[in-house]
Amino acid sequence: MAKNNEKVSPDRSLPLAIVIVGIFIIGGGTGLSLLFTLPETKDITVGFTNIAMVGGVAGGLSLTGTTILTLNSRFLRHLVSDFGIYIRSVLFGGYCAMTVAAVACGITAIYASQPWSRWVLGYSTALVVVGVTVTAMLINSAFVLHLRATTEPQKKASAAAGKYAE
Repeated sequence: MAKNNEKVSPDRSLPLAIVIVGIFIIGGGTGLSLLFTLPETKDITVGFTNIAMVGGVAGGLSLTGTTILTLNSRFLRHLVSDFGIYIRSVLFGGYCAMTVAAVACGITAIYASQPWSRWVLGYSTALVVVGVTVTAMLINSAFVLHLRATTEPQKKASAAAGKYAE
């Protein structure tokens, strides 16, 4: 773990993860957009409303998860040591992307009869799904770090006790 004055370099898997997320958003958004050309306009309007609501809730949960991670600075330090300062951009960027997707769906419901509206719905859906997934994975990482922090001292104490018992 880096000291306060040391520069932290990000984990090398971060650029790969960003590329994979981009591929999922582009592929998922395009695939869903093409799939959404099939339903009637009134059904698409309901879809916009649902994605707007789910995206808003997901954005709120993402922000809550981010807040929980940042309140406990020990786990935030572990994440920063693993991923660099880019973790903040990932967490808050995901929240912003989900919120913008939800608002875009809410507004685009008015224009549901327009052909381009299906693309908004497809990409908004992909952004919300990827945003929730990334946030869940980062929160899971914090729990793994917590588990590791609580079990390592126990293992060391058990090993030391076994050594003295011999």
